[in-house]
Amino acid sequence: FYNNQYGIDTVVFRIANPYGPRGQIMHPKYSIANYFIRQALEGKSIKIYGDGNQLRDYIFVDDLADAFIKASLTEKSNGEVFNIGSGKGISFKNMVKTIVEIVGKGTFEHVPWPSDYVNVETGDYVTDISKVKQYLKWTPKINLVDGMKITVDYYQRYLNEYLSW
Repeated sequence: FYNNQYGIDTVVFRIANPYGPRGQIMHPKYSIANYFIRQALEGKSIKIYGDGNQLRDYIFVDDLADAFIKASLTEKSNGEVFNIGSGKGISFKNMVKTIVEIVGKGTFEHVPWPSDYVNVETGDYVTDISKVKQYLKWTPKINLVDGMKITVDYYQRYLNEYLSW
């Protein structure tokens, strides 16, 4: 770490799947939830590989920003590595269903895993946030449903601005 080697204050965050207003929505490579919101707003069918039961952790952007602020204001965070997420596992299928329900349009379908994805699928991932809770006294405040409602509301108003790039 730079703080040990060069005396520079550093903090490392390992961030779960972030989503929220003003995020990237053009492709699924970053912020899959935001991309799926776009798909639903456009009335498209969202593809769920396999049964969709794999667990993932999603973190709302405001909670993520709060963690950054707390880390920047706390000497105790210097040189530390923190996992940042909600700490709750949500099945991929339920994340997609939540988006479709909140948007009020769009659908989803289960499709087989592409052959080049089967071997890289990571299985379940739920962030262990116990260290960041202890060191920074930080916990996420926005649950998935509320965060998705805020995000969908934003893109319902500003979607065209993002599609005109």
